[in-house]
Amino acid sequence: MTDSEIPVLAFNAQKAQDIPFEIFRIESKPHYSTLPASFRQSFYAIAVLTEGAGTNQIDFKTYPIEPGR
Repeated sequence: MTDSEIPVLAFNAQKAQDIPFEIFRIESKPHYSTLPASFRQSFYAIAVLTEGAGTNQIDFKTYPIEPGR
């Protein structure tokens, strides 16, 4: 996949009191489970994980996701 072919996940701002911010459970976004392995996002994200483990790749560097980290 070339750099220009990487899809972009965009933030659809539903403004609450003019603050473009959203809190949600990942289960409420069924399309997230079908995202390609590589994608860009046009917004900042903070993820809070309560269980499980895995990896996240940011700018082609892999970071572990595990309890206590």
